[in-house]
Amino acid sequence: MRLLHTADWHLGKQLYGQSLLEDQSHVLEQLIDLACEQQPDAILLAGDVFDRAIAPVSAVELYDEVLCELVKRVSAPVVIVGGNHDSPERLACSADLLERSNVFVRTASSNSVCPVRVEVGEQILAICPIPYCEPATARLAFNDKSIHSHSDVNYKYAAHYLSKCHNDEMRIAVGHAFVAGGQESDSERPLSVGGGGCVAPEHFSDFDYVALGHLHAPQTVKQSGIGGCINYSGSILKYSSSEISHTKSISVVTIDRDSVPKIERIALSPRRDLKRISGDLQGLLIAEHSDVNDQDYLIVELTDRGPVLNAMQRLRERYPNVLHIERPYLIEQISAFEQRIDAARLDAQSLFSRFCEYVSDDSPSPEELQFFEESWKQASEFERDG
Repeated sequence: MRLLHTADWHLGKQLYGQSLLEDQSHVLEQLIDLACEQQPDAILLAGDVFDRAIAPVSAVELYDEVLCELVKRVSAPVVIVGGNHDSPERLACSADLLERSNVFVRTASSNSVCPVRVEVGEQILAICPIPYCEPATARLAFNDKSIHSHSDVNYKYAAHYLSKCHNDEMRIAVGHAFVAGGQESDSERPLSVGGGGCVAPEHFSDFDYVALGHLHAPQTVKQSGIGGCINYSGSILKYSSSEISHTKSISVVTIDRDSVPKIERIALSPRRDLKRISGDLQGLLIAEHSDVNDQDYLIVELTDRGPVLNAMQRLRERYPNVLHIERPYLIEQISAFEQRIDAARLDAQSLFSRFCEYVSDDSPSPEELQFFEESWKQASEFERDG
C-alpha cells in the first residue's frame, strides 16, 4: 500500500514581507503531478495548511484549486488535520460536504473521532486523524480532567482511535505535534512554553505509520513499534534562514504488515530557492556565485565594518530578490557596547565618549569633548529655564 504524506504548506506565508504564494503554487503543482503519477491509496496532509488563522483570500483560493485538482485526477481519499497555525472552525468549514468528494478534514472542532477506512485489495487501512488541539479544548471534548499537556492530548486521541481499530487493519496516524527527539527550525511557532508541547513517541507505538506535521525538516524520528515509524514530511518551502540547508520534499510511503515502512522523499523544485551569501558590499556587487541564481531569494551577510549607504537598493540592482541584510559586525559591537556600559552610573561626558568609541572605534578629541560640554551646558540651561 502506498501513501503520499505532505504537511506544513503555510499558504499565505510571507518571508521578510515577501509573499510566497506564487512559490507555493509552483511546488503544489508538483505535488499534484506526483499524486497523479503515483496514484497512492491515500493522501495525508498533516496540518498547517495555512500560515494564519484568518488566511488571505488568495491563499484560500489556492487551497481550493489544489483540492479540486486532487479530487478530479486522483481516486485516493485526502485526509487533512488541522495544525497550530490553522483555525479549526475555518478549516473544517463544509467538512461534511467535502467527505462526499472523498476529502476528510479533522480539526479540534470536529465532532467525528472515527478512523477513515480505505480498502486496498484485501487489506484495510484505518487512518486516524489526530488534529492539533489545546489541552483545555481536549479536556472538554473528552470530558477528561486528566488532560493537561499536548502529550496527554495525543495519548488520549491515539488510545481512542486504537480502541476503534480492528486487529486485521493497518493503522495509520496523521497528526500535528512536536514529538520528542525531533529537529526544530526557527520558523515553527512553539506549541507551548516550558516544554509542555513535547509529545512522547511511545503514544504512537501501536500504529504502523505515523504521518506528522509541525517540524519543517524532513525526518524520521524513531521506530514507533514493530514495523512502524514516526515521520515528518517537512514543509514544502524554506520558511526561515535555519532551513536553508533543507531539501524540501514529499514523502511517498510504501507499507505492508510484515516490514518497516519504506519512505522515499521526492524532492520539490522551488521556483526560487532561499540562499545566504556573505561578503563586503563591493565584493558582492561584482562577485559571481556559481550556486546562486539571479532570481533566488537571498539573505545577505555584509562583512563591512564601517557605514554602508543604500545597501539594499544597491544589492537589489545585482540580486533582485534580496530579502534581508544582516550586519554581524554591528551586532557584535552593540553586544559588546551594552555589556560595557551601565548607563545609570555614567555622567553625560562619559556616555558621549563611549558613544564615539562605538560609532568610530576611536575616543573623542579634546575639541569634540569641549564642543559637547558647551552644547550639554546650553541644553541643560534651556531645559531648566523651560
